[in-house]
Amino acid sequence: MALGGEKMSKVKILFIGEIHSSHSRAWVSLLNKDEFDIRCFHIGNADLPEAHPHLTYCAKWAFGVRRSVCKFPAFSFMTKLGRRSLLPVRLVEKWNERWLAKIVRGWKPDIIHTLGFEASAYFYQSVRSNYALGQIGRWVAQARGGPDLDLYRHLPEKLTKIRAVFEECDHFICDNEQNYTFAFANGLDRSKAEFPGVGVVSGPGGLDVDELRSRWSKLPSQRHRRIVWPKTYEVISSKGLPVLEALIIAWDRIQPCEVDCLWMVQDELRIYFDKMLPEHIKAACNIYGHLPQKDTLDLVAAARVMLAPSLTDGVPNVMMEAMALGAFPIISPLETTLPVVEDRKNVLFARNLYPEEIAEALVQAMNDDVLVDDAANVNIERVRELADRKKIRTRVIKFYREVKSLSRGEN
Repeated sequence: MALGGEKMSKVKILFIGEIHSSHSRAWVSLLNKDEFDIRCFHIGNADLPEAHPHLTYCAKWAFGVRRSVCKFPAFSFMTKLGRRSLLPVRLVEKWNERWLAKIVRGWKPDIIHTLGFEASAYFYQSVRSNYALGQIGRWVAQARGGPDLDLYRHLPEKLTKIRAVFEECDHFICDNEQNYTFAFANGLDRSKAEFPGVGVVSGPGGLDVDELRSRWSKLPSQRHRRIVWPKTYEVISSKGLPVLEALIIAWDRIQPCEVDCLWMVQDELRIYFDKMLPEHIKAACNIYGHLPQKDTLDLVAAARVMLAPSLTDGVPNVMMEAMALGAFPIISPLETTLPVVEDRKNVLFARNLYPEEIAEALVQAMNDDVLVDDAANVNIERVRELADRKKIRTRVIKFYREVKSLSRGEN
């Protein structure tokens, strides 16, 4: 309560990014509607889940608002065009920029929070500059642990954009110490991360460890001999082809087993899956495309091993979910993972581009019952230390309150 018994006004936050992603929605759901007035600006072609509870402007339509009053008369026409607009891309981008500027000016959020650099920070930075929005609200720039900073910094033109975000944002948060170190070395004023700040915080805002622990009772050695591979794709941050080769190398030594291949939607992986793998291995693989988060967690909770080597990452959410669900993680030894988990205690390490390493890790994890069961017992407490959602929620709410007190916007 404010002085005089008056109720405190809600903190108005506009989230910008790929709101369809489970990470983005998990972060937003840290906040309650009693204290926070939340709106989202969704960038990208993916559809939002029907259960998404917040007023959300969908940039892919350029003119419309999901489940809200139409803001522009051309809304119905644009939705009928679908994802492939007949208008030039740059014209649609300009409409989106103008539309976002209109929203910020009209609503005057206390905080504009961009979820990821590639996904939203550069877009908002352009709008903020072109439409002179710098005096409205506070800009919180959140970096993702993988390509956002670790990879794209190696492209000079991207490094220039990264440094510009560091200079112009009001606050910066990320999910690993290495990104903070890089940011401070590349122009970020320490005050933007340290006060107010949340420190190292996972992109989805942590895990409900108790709820995930309640989903399983069997230790990994007592479960069906199942491997869950949640990164069945070829992207800049992780490669699937070495994993296919590793399965061939290890197969005879990990029998019997099944492999759940998640998010196999790319033609490249589908082609090489069919081309590289013998028929008897393909017959033991279960192929999944886009999966709801609940279904993914159910598969991990039933698995013995979670296989997710990568080239870059923060503190991987798939690793922490596996730890909380009792599945044994095989991940890569990255500078962000080495400080937080131990090889042969919490996980097994295998580099993404080395099929032999991945194969040997699979052989050990599928045959060493003591290793996987001991890890299941210690990983619950370790993941609670790393990403307990209850503790993170308290820190995040405190952070937003303090940011609001610094807001330059009109309320």
